[in-house]
Amino acid sequence: MTLYRFEHLDLQRRAVREEYEQLFYSSFLKVSANRLIHTLWAWDHHARRLATRIAYAHQIVFGVRNSSGRLESAIAFNLTLQHFQAAAFGFRPPRDSAGCCEILSFFSRHSNLKLQLDLWSHCRREMTRLGFHTAWATTARRPLKSYLRIGWKLIAQAEINGEERFFLLYDFAPAVRPPRVLTNGNQNHDALRPVSSLTGLR
Repeated sequence: MTLYRFEHLDLQRRAVREEYEQLFYSSFLKVSANRLIHTLWAWDHHARRLATRIAYAHQIVFGVRNSSGRLESAIAFNLTLQHFQAAAFGFRPPRDSAGCCEILSFFSRHSNLKLQLDLWSHCRREMTRLGFHTAWATTARRPLKSYLRIGWKLIAQAEINGEERFFLLYDFAPAVRPPRVLTNGNQNHDALRPVSSLTGLR
């Protein structure tokens, strides 16, 4: 039985940042159906490293290591929304971003659904402890059903150069009223804001 440990990755350490960016790169290199990521993120093919365009100073990244210490999976969160990754697809951040975060990337070395779900559960607890109540994310069509199955809500969708993108919301404390689904990147900000934000909470 493989033992795993969860940790907050310290990307200020050069070796940790290099390991993280190399796993990020290898996880998405062969995803040929997802062409938009090749302009969304910063690719360094020479060094075989990949990074988002959001500064690490505005991120928190959680990872899972196996018993030998090798990084197996990671999730990166945008904490400030000063720069909103989803804006590259025409989606706008909520007007009141207090308590909101954005998932920038979620990937694993191998397909391991249990490990990914365990990491997501760990992140949910940690982000709630840090005072966050709502997460935003974008995804392609292929992973969409998996996200919806674990509680994400579809908020809007758009098509860019023939490729679909879906804008998702996750309430760490589920809202009573489901958000309205809009298409083609057109959004109503009241519909986009979770019920907790509409009642003065973040």
